[in-house]
Amino acid sequence: MDVIGLTQKKLQKTTHETLNYLSELAGAVAPPSNKKNKELEPTQYKDIATLKKVFSYFETAFLASKPARDYATSRNLNIKTLTIGYNTGLFHHGKNKYLVESSVQIGLLLPHHNSGGNSVFGLGSLVFALRDKQNQITGLYYRAVEPRPSKLKGRNYEKHLYLKNRSGLYPNYPQAATTTLILTESIIDAATLLQHREITKDYEIVALYGTNGLTAEIKQAITELEQLEEVILFLDGDAAGRKATINHGTTLKEILPNIKISIVNTLENEDINSIAQGHEPNIFLDLLKNRTPFFYSTE
Repeated sequence: MDVIGLTQKKLQKTTHETLNYLSELAGAVAPPSNKKNKELEPTQYKDIATLKKVFSYFETAFLASKPARDYATSRNLNIKTLTIGYNTGLFHHGKNKYLVESSVQIGLLLPHHNSGGNSVFGLGSLVFALRDKQNQITGLYYRAVEPRPSKLKGRNYEKHLYLKNRSGLYPNYPQAATTTLILTESIIDAATLLQHREITKDYEIVALYGTNGLTAEIKQAITELEQLEEVILFLDGDAAGRKATINHGTTLKEILPNIKISIVNTLENEDINSIAQGHEPNIFLDLLKNRTPFFYSTE
């Protein structure tokens, strides 16, 4: 019996699971399973495997980084219940060349064409995983930690970044049995609501990617919910958020004419996360309870 057979017998896994296990130990990428990933091209499967591996490094780095944990806590994000990563820029150090090559290909590393070597995309940021229908990681969102960690002070940075060719939903695709769906303006806002069992037991939550972030993928995911009864827009309470509420409410009413569209009257110039920082948690239940219907106008 070869090493695959011995490992399969010991771990009581399928052949594909055993190949994945052994490949991860070796730092390589397992070949695609014809059954589970038959719709994926080999390169897509490799990208998913790379993202899974790198995000596991990010998760470990988050737990080990005081600046990352402190920033998450300052944003009222529960570091024990939420799945959060942190990009220290070390995920590719000492790893095999295949991981480095894959990371360059999907944008985790940015090559220096003149001097050689690579710079790290989203350095010093919290990282959140975007997932596809199969709950595989297909994209990443980066939120820069502030104040900047001492080793990164003085360097230019962007507060908000997405990995190129953004794909996937946060925190995941809504369950097929979803009846009521909340759409938030940002991933941080969605993560804030995910911490409240009183909300998640009654509502599914999906993040938009900013005021213009009602993407084709999100719209498609919503239209496929056969038991959906209501979509709730819980966007920011500033001028941009209110404008986006009108725009997205109109779009949703056009593609979902038989579905109720509601809006939450977010506190003036606040967002979900800032509300969480300044109020008791039960305020969210009150705001949701007092949501109002979206009035669709064809004028």
